[in-house]
Amino acid sequence: MGSGRGIPGPKEIAEWRTGNTCRCGCYPAIAKAILEAAAQANH
Repeated sequence: MGSGRGIPGPKEIAEWRTGNTCRCGCYPAIAKAILEAAAQANH
């Protein structure tokens, strides 16, 4: 997002959060929210 490259994939999202890991287990929900926001931004 903001890079002009379109909707990010799961691998790219995982790379963005590298180094920022906690034990809460919220990452699947965060990744889903990123994908949904990117899809809405592209419409």
